[in-house]
Amino acid sequence: MKSNFENLPTQVDYLLVEVLNIKEILLQRIEKSEEVPKYLDIEQALLYLKKQGYSMSKSKLYKLTSQGNIPCHKSEGRVYFTPQLLCDWVDSQVVGNDYIDRSHISQPVQTIIKSILKQKK
Repeated sequence: MKSNFENLPTQVDYLLVEVLNIKEILLQRIEKSEEVPKYLDIEQALLYLKKQGYSMSKSKLYKLTSQGNIPCHKSEGRVYFTPQLLCDWVDSQVVGNDYIDRSHISQPVQTIIKSILKQKK
């Protein structure tokens, strides 16, 4: 339908309905978002990495931890990871920079840093 002065109120109403539908869909997605634990074990870390688009085998992950090439915490013979540090590590692998701990930086600033690093590539 072509817009003109006569059908403008109808088209505005239509747009409002569409915006409300989009808002409802987004709110549902936010409510259904999967909660990631604060600390991940090996299996959870592998799944998290896969969801980030960085799949690897369990043996490769163990090798990276034993070499100290991936951020992790070892306690009582178990290995734990934090999602944020894993995400930062993946970014550093994809961009090709050394691992940088950005856990103290706010999320918007981290997003800006990531975009700048990708532009440098």
